[in-house]
Amino acid sequence: MLTAQNPHGPALKIDCAACHTSSGWEIASAYWKSFDPDKPEISKMTGMVLPFDTMRFHHGKTKFPLTGQHAAVDCRACHQTLIFSEAEGSDCISCHEDMHQQTVGTDCSRCHSTANWMLDDVGGLHQQNGFPLQGVHQKVDCNQCHQSASALQFERLGNQCVDCHLQDFQTTTQPDHKKAGFSTDCQECHDLTTPGW
Repeated sequence: MLTAQNPHGPALKIDCAACHTSSGWEIASAYWKSFDPDKPEISKMTGMVLPFDTMRFHHGKTKFPLTGQHAAVDCRACHQTLIFSEAEGSDCISCHEDMHQQTVGTDCSRCHSTANWMLDDVGGLHQQNGFPLQGVHQKVDCNQCHQSASALQFERLGNQCVDCHLQDFQTTTQPDHKKAGFSTDCQECHDLTTPGW
Protein backbone atom coordinates (compact mmCIF):
# COMPACT_ATOMS: atom_id res chain seq x y z
CA MET A 1 0.00 0.00 0.00
CA LEU A 2 1.37 3.40 -1.00
CA THR A 3 1.27 6.08 1.64
CA ALA A 4 3.96 8.52 0.49
CA GLN A 5 3.19 11.39 -1.84
CA ASN A 6 4.12 10.51 -5.42
CA PRO A 7 6.97 12.82 -6.58
CA HIS A 8 5.76 12.29 -10.16
CA GLY A 9 2.40 13.92 -9.39
CA PRO A 10 -1.13 12.54 -9.07
CA ALA A 11 -1.53 11.98 -12.83
CA LEU A 12 0.97 9.11 -12.87
CA LYS A 13 -1.19 6.19 -11.78
CA ILE A 14 1.41 3.44 -11.53
CA ASP A 15 2.66 1.71 -8.45
CA CYS A 16 6.16 2.92 -7.51
CA ALA A 17 7.36 -0.70 -7.47
CA ALA A 18 6.63 -0.95 -11.20
CA CYS A 19 9.73 1.18 -11.83
CA HIS A 20 11.64 1.47 -8.54
CA THR A 21 13.05 -0.81 -5.87
CA SER A 22 12.31 0.03 -2.23
CA SER A 23 16.05 0.19 -1.61
CA GLY A 24 16.92 3.86 -2.17
CA TRP A 25 14.30 4.24 -4.93
CA GLU A 26 16.70 2.94 -7.55
CA ILE A 27 15.23 2.09 -10.92
CA ALA A 28 14.27 -1.60 -10.86
CA SER A 29 16.07 -3.81 -13.38
CA ALA A 30 12.74 -5.42 -14.32
CA TYR A 31 11.61 -1.96 -15.44
CA TRP A 32 14.65 -1.52 -17.64
CA LYS A 33 13.76 -4.56 -19.68
CA SER A 34 9.98 -4.16 -19.74
CA PHE A 35 9.66 -1.39 -22.34
CA ASP A 36 10.39 -1.40 -26.05
CA PRO A 37 13.15 1.13 -26.68
CA ASP A 38 12.55 4.26 -28.67
CA LYS A 39 14.80 6.35 -26.47
CA PRO A 40 18.27 4.78 -26.45
CA GLU A 41 19.49 6.64 -23.40
CA ILE A 42 18.31 8.51 -20.39
CA SER A 43 21.25 10.28 -18.85
CA LYS A 44 20.48 11.55 -15.36
CA MET A 45 17.48 11.82 -13.15
CA THR A 46 17.48 12.97 -9.54
CA GLY A 47 21.28 13.00 -9.58
CA MET A 48 21.60 9.25 -10.10
CA VAL A 49 23.31 8.09 -13.28
CA LEU A 50 21.08 5.54 -14.95
CA PRO A 51 22.46 2.57 -16.88
CA PHE A 52 22.47 3.57 -20.58
CA ASP A 53 22.58 0.07 -21.98
CA THR A 54 19.52 -1.27 -20.18
CA MET A 55 17.29 1.70 -19.27
CA ARG A 56 14.48 2.07 -21.78
CA PHE A 57 11.28 4.06 -21.92
CA HIS A 58 8.68 3.62 -24.63
CA HIS A 59 7.67 7.20 -25.37
CA GLY A 60 5.51 5.86 -28.21
CA LYS A 61 2.93 4.88 -25.60
CA THR A 62 2.52 8.54 -24.62
CA LYS A 63 0.66 11.36 -26.37
CA PHE A 64 3.97 12.51 -27.90
CA PRO A 65 5.91 9.71 -29.62
CA LEU A 66 9.54 10.67 -30.21
CA THR A 67 10.42 10.66 -33.91
CA GLY A 68 13.44 11.86 -35.86
CA GLN A 69 15.43 14.59 -34.13
CA HIS A 70 13.19 14.48 -31.05
CA ALA A 71 14.57 11.03 -30.18
CA ALA A 72 18.02 12.55 -29.65
CA VAL A 73 16.86 15.24 -27.20
CA ASP A 74 17.79 14.81 -23.55
CA CYS A 75 14.69 13.99 -21.47
CA ARG A 76 15.27 16.98 -19.21
CA ALA A 77 14.90 19.40 -22.13
CA CYS A 78 11.14 18.73 -21.95
CA HIS A 79 10.70 17.09 -18.54
CA GLN A 80 12.22 19.67 -16.21
CA THR A 81 10.62 18.17 -13.10
CA LEU A 82 9.82 14.65 -11.92
CA ILE A 83 6.18 15.34 -12.78
CA PHE A 84 6.42 14.01 -16.33
CA SER A 85 2.99 15.33 -17.34
CA GLU A 86 4.26 18.90 -16.83
CA ALA A 87 6.32 18.71 -20.02
CA GLU A 88 5.69 21.47 -22.54
CA GLY A 89 2.71 21.04 -24.90
CA SER A 90 2.81 18.72 -27.88
CA ASP A 91 2.61 21.40 -30.57
CA CYS A 92 5.83 22.77 -32.08
CA ILE A 93 5.34 26.33 -30.84
CA SER A 94 5.28 25.11 -27.23
CA CYS A 95 9.00 24.36 -27.42
CA HIS A 96 10.36 25.93 -30.58
CA GLU A 97 10.73 29.64 -31.33
CA ASP A 98 8.62 30.82 -34.29
CA MET A 99 11.50 31.62 -36.63
CA HIS A 100 9.02 32.69 -39.30
CA GLN A 101 7.42 35.41 -37.13
CA GLN A 102 3.83 34.23 -37.74
CA THR A 103 4.15 34.52 -41.53
CA VAL A 104 3.39 30.86 -42.25
CA GLY A 105 1.12 29.73 -39.41
CA THR A 106 1.90 27.33 -36.60
CA ASP A 107 1.50 23.95 -38.33
CA CYS A 108 5.22 23.34 -38.84
CA SER A 109 4.59 19.86 -40.29
CA ARG A 110 3.20 21.48 -43.48
CA CYS A 111 6.81 22.21 -44.46
CA HIS A 112 9.08 20.41 -42.00
CA SER A 113 9.52 16.91 -40.61
CA THR A 114 11.38 15.77 -37.53
CA ALA A 115 13.86 13.92 -39.76
CA ASN A 116 16.10 16.98 -40.20
CA TRP A 117 13.90 20.11 -39.85
CA MET A 118 14.76 21.13 -43.42
CA LEU A 119 12.19 21.98 -46.08
CA ASP A 120 12.14 19.02 -48.43
CA ASP A 121 9.64 19.97 -51.13
CA VAL A 122 9.57 23.66 -52.09
CA GLY A 123 7.72 22.84 -55.32
CA GLY A 124 5.04 20.86 -53.50
CA LEU A 125 4.59 23.64 -50.97
CA HIS A 126 4.01 26.21 -53.73
CA GLN A 127 1.60 23.81 -55.45
CA GLN A 128 -0.31 23.38 -52.18
CA ASN A 129 -0.54 27.18 -51.80
CA GLY A 130 -1.96 27.69 -55.30
CA PHE A 131 1.18 28.88 -57.10
CA PRO A 132 3.01 25.95 -58.69
CA LEU A 133 6.59 26.79 -59.64
CA GLN A 134 6.60 26.36 -63.41
CA GLY A 135 8.93 27.48 -66.19
CA VAL A 136 11.10 30.45 -65.26
CA HIS A 137 9.71 30.51 -61.71
CA GLN A 138 11.51 27.23 -60.98
CA LYS A 139 14.88 28.97 -61.33
CA VAL A 140 14.11 32.17 -59.41
CA ASP A 141 15.85 32.64 -56.06
CA CYS A 142 13.39 32.64 -53.13
CA ASN A 143 14.48 36.16 -52.10
CA GLN A 144 13.43 37.57 -55.46
CA CYS A 145 9.77 37.00 -54.56
CA HIS A 146 9.89 36.60 -50.81
CA GLN A 147 11.94 39.68 -49.85
CA SER A 148 12.11 38.62 -46.18
CA ALA A 149 13.16 35.02 -46.94
CA SER A 150 16.67 35.60 -45.63
CA ALA A 151 15.04 36.42 -42.27
CA LEU A 152 12.99 33.18 -42.62
CA GLN A 153 9.77 35.14 -43.07
CA PHE A 154 7.58 34.16 -46.00
CA GLU A 155 4.77 36.63 -46.42
CA ARG A 156 1.92 35.36 -48.56
CA LEU A 157 2.05 36.77 -52.08
CA GLY A 158 -0.74 37.07 -54.62
CA ASN A 159 -1.15 34.38 -57.26
CA GLN A 160 -1.85 36.68 -60.22
CA CYS A 161 1.03 37.70 -62.52
CA VAL A 162 0.41 41.42 -61.93
CA ASP A 163 0.76 40.93 -58.18
CA CYS A 164 4.51 40.73 -58.82
CA HIS A 165 4.92 41.91 -62.43
CA LEU A 166 2.75 45.03 -62.66
CA GLN A 167 5.80 47.28 -62.97
CA ASP A 168 7.17 45.02 -65.75
CA PHE A 169 3.82 45.32 -67.54
CA GLN A 170 3.75 49.12 -67.19
CA THR A 171 7.36 49.73 -68.28
CA THR A 172 7.64 47.24 -71.16
CA THR A 173 8.23 49.14 -74.42
CA GLN A 174 8.59 46.40 -77.02
CA PRO A 175 5.68 46.35 -77.41
CA ASP A 176 4.31 48.97 -75.01
CA HIS A 177 1.73 46.79 -73.24
CA LYS A 178 -0.12 49.68 -71.64
CA LYS A 179 -0.40 51.74 -74.83
CA ALA A 180 -1.45 48.68 -76.85
CA GLY A 181 -4.21 47.95 -74.31
CA PHE A 182 -2.98 44.45 -73.50
CA SER A 183 -4.69 42.61 -70.68
CA THR A 184 -2.92 42.30 -67.33
CA ASP A 185 -3.74 38.59 -67.53
CA CYS A 186 -0.24 37.77 -68.77
CA GLN A 187 -1.14 34.17 -69.56
CA GLU A 188 -3.22 35.35 -72.53
CA CYS A 189 0.11 35.81 -74.35
CA HIS A 190 2.82 34.32 -72.14
CA ASP A 191 3.28 30.62 -71.34
CA LEU A 192 4.27 30.05 -67.71
CA THR A 193 5.56 26.55 -68.40
CA THR A 194 8.38 27.67 -70.73
CA PRO A 195 11.81 28.63 -69.41
CA GLY A 196 11.49 32.24 -70.70
CA TRP A 197 8.73 34.79 -71.18
